[in-house]
Amino acid sequence: MKNIGISSFAYRYSIGLPGLIPINPMSALDFLHSAHELGFQGVQLCENLNISDMDDAEWALIKNRADELGLFLEVGMNTVTVDSLTKHIEIADRLSASFLRVVLGGPRCYKAEDAYRARDEFIAIFQQVLPLAKKYHIAMGIENHFDLPTYALREIVDAVDDESLGLIVDTTNGIHFLERPEETLEICRGRIVSIHLKDYLPQKVEAGHFISGTVLGNGDLDVLPFLCACDNIIMEMTTRRPNGYTIGQVIQWEKNTVEASAKALSYYVNQLTAGG
Repeated sequence: MKNIGISSFAYRYSIGLPGLIPINPMSALDFLHSAHELGFQGVQLCENLNISDMDDAEWALIKNRADELGLFLEVGMNTVTVDSLTKHIEIADRLSASFLRVVLGGPRCYKAEDAYRARDEFIAIFQQVLPLAKKYHIAMGIENHFDLPTYALREIVDAVDDESLGLIVDTTNGIHFLERPEETLEICRGRIVSIHLKDYLPQKVEAGHFISGTVLGNGDLDVLPFLCACDNIIMEMTTRRPNGYTIGQVIQWEKNTVEASAKALSYYVNQLTAGG
């Protein structure tokens, strides 16, 4: 059975970005209700909701509301240190969330020697926090992002070699390293604990190429292989806001794109179920 959730990064503009803050930004509770209305089974509360800056009362309110709505909770964080991982493992425990999505953060490492140096540092950090994660029964997933190449992330997880640590395959982040989504999937096979599903559209432009996010099903992503690769699926969005829109128009446009992608995801899941 698939666990289908939605990330708070599906609502980048509604929650707010530097330089674009709505008058009434979407709160964590608003996000829970939107996810429930769209038919998702759970949510991933990431750093754009400032989950780490909340207090016990706010975490309790989120947990209680999620319980009322029947939603599972996951926590997301960026920039790995022993202290940050420890804090977010404890937050996940407070929320009764069993999964922590991790973005390593830090400097971008394009040269092999830099990637290997950073890899060894992260291995040591994960080994140090592993006992706490296991104590609270929190599984951690490292997301392929814009810090280390996917092969280095695989080597971190292989070195730690514990069921509490795996890999999250984001279907478009590997493009940053000129890696097709299918290549990312193959590198991570056997260690995949979650899929971050979003679509992309490459276009030829003058003297180069432009790759943008798009509504699920409207781009080049072959969705079904990713749905088959793991039972934990989190939908994200990286669609770029239209030029010339007011903040209000951007928020309505984003709502429409999320709804269209959620509808497409439901179609793909039903297609997979029917085929199985």
